Amino acid sequence: MLLIFPFFYCQGANTLDEKYGHASAKFDGEKLVVNTGAFERSWVLKPYGLVTTSIKNLTTGKNWATAEPSNCDWEYYGLIDQNTQGKLIGIEAVESTDSGFTSPHLLVVAEFQYPEVETFVKYEIRAYPNAEGLFTRVAFKGLPSKYIEKVNRETNIRFNLVDGKEKYDYAMHGFTEDYIANYVVDTKKIEYLVEGLDKAKKYEVNLSWWDFKTSNIVQRVSVSSVDGENVYEIINAREVPSHLKKQKPEELSFELPPNVLLDGSFRLIIEKVSGEKVTLSEIWINEKGDKNHYIAGNTDRIDLLRENMKDGYTLAGYLNCGERNKVEVSQISGRVDFLPVDAAKLTRRYVGYYNDTQHRNKRETHLLKEELLTAPLPENEKNTWASVLYLEDRDEVLIVVKESHKCVNQYGYDTGDYELSKQGISNTGTGLSPVEVLPYRYRHAWASWVICGENSDEGRQLALKKFERQRFPVNPKTDIYIIANTWGSDRGINAATESNAIIELKSQHYLGIDVQQIDDGWQKNNAGKQTVGWYPTIDKFPNGFERVKNVADSLGMKLGLWFAAQPVKLQEMKDNHDAGGFSYYKLDFANLRNHDQIEQMIEKIRAYELYTDHKSKVNWDVTENAPRFGYFWAKEYGCVFLENRKPKFPENVVYTPYLVLRDLWHLSKYCNLNKFQGSVQNIDKVDTLASDAYLHNHPYSAAIPLMSTPLFFQETQFYSPEAKEQIKKVLTAYKQVRYDIYQSFVFPLGEEPDNASWTGFQAHHPTKNIGFINIFREINNSESVKKIQLKFLKNQKIEFTDLMTNKSFSFRADKDGFVEFNIDNACDFRMLKYSY
Repeated sequence: MLLIFPFFYCQGANTLDEKYGHASAKFDGEKLVVNTGAFERSWVLKPYGLVTTSIKNLTTGKNWATAEPSNCDWEYYGLIDQNTQGKLIGIEAVESTDSGFTSPHLLVVAEFQYPEVETFVKYEIRAYPNAEGLFTRVAFKGLPSKYIEKVNRETNIRFNLVDGKEKYDYAMHGFTEDYIANYVVDTKKIEYLVEGLDKAKKYEVNLSWWDFKTSNIVQRVSVSSVDGENVYEIINAREVPSHLKKQKPEELSFELPPNVLLDGSFRLIIEKVSGEKVTLSEIWINEKGDKNHYIAGNTDRIDLLRENMKDGYTLAGYLNCGERNKVEVSQISGRVDFLPVDAAKLTRRYVGYYNDTQHRNKRETHLLKEELLTAPLPENEKNTWASVLYLEDRDEVLIVVKESHKCVNQYGYDTGDYELSKQGISNTGTGLSPVEVLPYRYRHAWASWVICGENSDEGRQLALKKFERQRFPVNPKTDIYIIANTWGSDRGINAATESNAIIELKSQHYLGIDVQQIDDGWQKNNAGKQTVGWYPTIDKFPNGFERVKNVADSLGMKLGLWFAAQPVKLQEMKDNHDAGGFSYYKLDFANLRNHDQIEQMIEKIRAYELYTDHKSKVNWDVTENAPRFGYFWAKEYGCVFLENRKPKFPENVVYTPYLVLRDLWHLSKYCNLNKFQGSVQNIDKVDTLASDAYLHNHPYSAAIPLMSTPLFFQETQFYSPEAKEQIKKVLTAYKQVRYDIYQSFVFPLGEEPDNASWTGFQAHHPTKNIGFINIFREINNSESVKKIQLKFLKNQKIEFTDLMTNKSFSFRADKDGFVEFNIDNACDFRMLKYSY
């Protein structure tokens, strides 16, 4: 639904004065001011575009724009910059909900023309009434590829593959690190041309390799000058360690002969001596000296290499040779926002989340990466992995968010970086290459959020979550549910049948589950072949979806279905919805590596959800490392399927209670947890050698994800009768209060889950003086009494009600918000409601 109120559209720079609620936009021909009632940002019109002049927290009066305003908010490298003359050809302000996909807001749109490069820019600002920040987004239209000048912004060492094929081995990743499972291979020779070195400096070259599927590979290493005249054999013949021989990956190091650097480049050559192939996983180059080089790539691996660096050397270049982990920083296309904030003396906090949760199910593989930098800013600072940047100044914080599919371990498609200097903050990466900009319609770049807040642990988290809730609001009719999925009990496609779906519907209804989702297999015949497109096969569903739908309707339940995200057509999605009344589509296997794929995916989902009048939503997926959807993008269309956690197979996804709890705990720090599905598994079925799940109890397992969107990733019919009664009691208590939980903001509570702590979640309602606490005493914890620090409740007298027993007690929090709780036994929990 789009509501449009009268607005002024100008030919040239005229005036604008519009309001919606507490939000307003004013333009006097030279200055644009957009105000939400809590936040205000101002721009001045320059010959090349709009320049931010003020970023103001209206609650405190602080203006963050401390540097001299100069840069336009947007730039397209090699095409539009400060020297490109443009003109404002129109400005408008309308009330909008983006067709019902976001909260009501005042939408300001300014359109610019750059005649000399035949390019148009549309700048969008969303002012949500009373929000503590603004959403901005740039769109481009025109013929940039006709005028663009290639700009190579990369200053570091570059690795150019001459011979060899880039690979990623999924099975291999189950036995080694991601950066080893990404490799380059050839039957004869691998060759790289390595550029960007300084022939006056001394370098050390490092390699890693491993053989997973074969053995007895022997290979030779040599380097040469770019012209091939100066050749140095480094290793005559060396056998590559093999998984079949139970050997670990190997790292090798050698000094680079200076005579090969005729022009600052050299050739690295790996040749087969014997065996089936030649292989290489990584190349990294250390430079003698103390220069701090800007290195993009696998941030954890780069940090590890730096930690283990030989004295007197610094990391100057890094390449993970495989097909998945390349970070094309040199291909950043432009800037989507610029803030004139002098960052020289500000504390910087970078935040990001990892995808590929299939391979992050260990104690050492955390979901969250957070880096705090307190030292004064060097001349400039860049960060390629973070989605969120906090700039902290005493009691206040400024937050910048990339609304993109960037993850810590997946750069995505032109998601850019954060570039900080005394002159200001650049948020780069448009997601649009020159050939992807079209002459006949606009295409959007990645959006940006700028938010103000209080600089405390709870203040930083709350400010981000409040804005995200306005950007991705909760619809009680479609966003509040408990779901079960047929895939998670290890029967795979064999569980997706009409008869089994009906058994599951009845079992789930008894437990109190709302949605039965039929996963992969419904579209395949008994031989496992997909023969009729994305429609149910007669082998699995002899009555189509009619019988299953009738049973679901009779039980008051909803249905969900699984698709491969990109192959399924819009019409097939519509047809299945019409036949089965599906409320949720799980979309798997997306691989969004260019703007066309990104746009096609979003346009298909928007069209589908509008077709259902917003009665049906999707579940995104971050389980693999391919560029999919990330953690701060596209959540207006549904929630995120976070992770596969299964009973036995494959080994890397076996359910471990504290690891699931830790992932949700990390998510709740910087995301609204209701937008993610948290897993419940049948602990009686979990491999006792791979997990300690069997030492836990069913109520504990069921309670872990209740502050998220709970997902029973299993066939619930396999619960014992005793387990069903225990779980039903937990879900009954939860469903009495879940509406208020979804209206609340969820925060991590206690200590980080490690299987031996007091931990959990606090859901604090913003207006009702109520909240909810789920506290877990983990299985290896020995304390029956623990003081836990609650948020927003310092010095408050608090009334608690145990939702499982209905017993009440009161406690006054101390000056720091600590309250004492009691749980007699390890591996137990409390579900509490509080008021104050």
